[in-house]
Amino acid sequence: MHALRNREEKAFTLVEVLVVMLIIGILAGISIPLFKNQQKNAELAAVRNDVSSVLLAMNSQRLDGKFSTTMPDDVVLSNGVQVTIHTSADLLSTCVEGTNPKYSDVWSASSSTKAVVSLPCP
Repeated sequence: MHALRNREEKAFTLVEVLVVMLIIGILAGISIPLFKNQQKNAELAAVRNDVSSVLLAMNSQRLDGKFSTTMPDDVVLSNGVQVTIHTSADLLSTCVEGTNPKYSDVWSASSSTKAVVSLPCP
């Protein structure tokens, strides 16, 4: 049996293969949840950016004398983002609310504050 061991071995032992598989499994178990969390953060960042873009476009239209209560034509929303526009009766204030149907988070920005916050429109 020793004579067989003295030759150059070109294969891995079962234990070596199992150890490598165990290490790969541990790394996958750590990295997959982190990736999922990053994906959610990116999709929610897209909602915040879209809310800000819609509000900015509506404020620009208002400065040009165009008082619109609908979505500006020049704004393209990110995949899956839904935006709702709330305008006061006198057309002086606007609140833009954005969501992604995958998550329960609601982001909004109003023409008075211009800050995107994690709250629905009042």
